[in-house]
Amino acid sequence: MNQNRNATATLALLAPLALLAGAVALAQQGTPASAAAANPSVADLPPWNAPPTPRQIQALVTRAVENQHRNDLALTQFERKERIVSQRGKAAVANEWTTEVIPAGDRRIRVELERDGKTADPGSLEERWRQAAQSLTKDAETDVPNAKQDDERQGRREHARYEARYQERYEMVDAVAQAFRFHWIGRAVQDGRGVLEFSFEPAPSYKSSKLFAIVYAHMVGTVWVDEANSQVVRIDARLRDDISIAAGLIVKIDRGAQASLRQQEVASGIWEPVQYSYDYQGRKLLFGALSGYSRMDASDYRHVGSPDEAIAILRREHPNAIASSH
Repeated sequence: MNQNRNATATLALLAPLALLAGAVALAQQGTPASAAAANPSVADLPPWNAPPTPRQIQALVTRAVENQHRNDLALTQFERKERIVSQRGKAAVANEWTTEVIPAGDRRIRVELERDGKTADPGSLEERWRQAAQSLTKDAETDVPNAKQDDERQGRREHARYEARYQERYEMVDAVAQAFRFHWIGRAVQDGRGVLEFSFEPAPSYKSSKLFAIVYAHMVGTVWVDEANSQVVRIDARLRDDISIAAGLIVKIDRGAQASLRQQEVASGIWEPVQYSYDYQGRKLLFGALSGYSRMDASDYRHVGSPDEAIAILRREHPNAIASSH
């Protein structure tokens, strides 16, 4: 199995949490959605004076999934800082790095600010900003025909990969409504906001050949939803059974593997991840033990819009890097 296929298999646990973000936002308790649920009325949505009815749960999942699709699209226009701590396999210590993430249409450009507690020196940091500026402006600056054709082909390949990832994520979001049954726990307060708390478990009737569905069939946990906005605030999930994934080589992930996610409002009506983590152990057939831990904290979200708008911000905030990129 090559490295990419191995990552696809062993991180299948992470995908429904770290990639889906708020998608696990309540489900329909196995009840097909009615026309009324597909177009929920104000009366169907929270706040509620009593535990929600099945119809109200259907209405909430419809609203939450719509919100998450909108959040996913909006993320491509937000700059942010990401701090990642990661430890894989037999590594004695975790690696830690902080990057500035700049959206560039279908791509994300990363500028490393710090690694393992050491801040990038000014010269290296300016070079990284210069490379970011070049990456953002390369299409406009390329005037050599063959080079431009190569860039266009590379751009089409990147766009195809982006479309494939987005489609998979979209399917994972939509599948949640059928894949899980949710049980009302009650109301709580998190970060000063009223939230609705539900436990969730796999729906026995859900069947799919998708890789993420293997994980869904063994995942249980708790989800908290903002009562005022029908946005997911937090998800904690774990595997209740061992699972095996065949992706060129059998990979087993042990029961008890965990994943969690937190979201916050970063702009009016837009909620994005501010933290996610996963922790798993298992085995790769013939290759021994397998384990991993990672945590990402995101902060300083800022709307930058299109790549042209991102270039304008770079020009204003890092003039030396822009000048040296020409």
